[in-house]
Amino acid sequence: MKSKLAYIIFASLTLTSSLWAHGAHEHGVAHVKIAYEQNKISFELQAPSETFYGFEHEAKTDAEKKAKDEALSQLKTNFQDLVVFDSELNCTFKNTRLEVKKEDGHSDVEGSWTAECKKSPSKTFLTFRFSKAFPRLNEMRIELLSDQKQSQEKLKKGDGRIQL
Repeated sequence: MKSKLAYIIFASLTLTSSLWAHGAHEHGVAHVKIAYEQNKISFELQAPSETFYGFEHEAKTDAEKKAKDEALSQLKTNFQDLVVFDSELNCTFKNTRLEVKKEDGHSDVEGSWTAECKKSPSKTFLTFRFSKAFPRLNEMRIELLSDQKQSQEKLKKGDGRIQL
């Protein structure tokens, strides 16, 4: 029998693709989808590239190239510092996709991560710490989906916590 997590992730990604394809391009706003079952968690993140590194055009100057590279590196290699589980859960993260997509003069950063924890994160808190690394982020819209819970949250400046 297929895992419930596979179904949850599929449903979440289907909804995510639909939402993002219909022009949810708002500067300063990041969309996060979280799906989990037991100790396995999936994250999807999307926001205009301006939100992460200050522009949407192709990086031309050395300063622009550096800003873009640093922002993408922060997301790819330090996601566990931006999205933090309770330490006793002993969670490890893996980046599965990070890309910049360009369409109709707009540019979006889209990424996927998975986390696996030694204990279930159910009924614990997930802390978001984006404002210091990404000061242009004004709001984070989070959709949470599990076999026990479905919710939507908004965090100002990409900081705060949600209950799983």
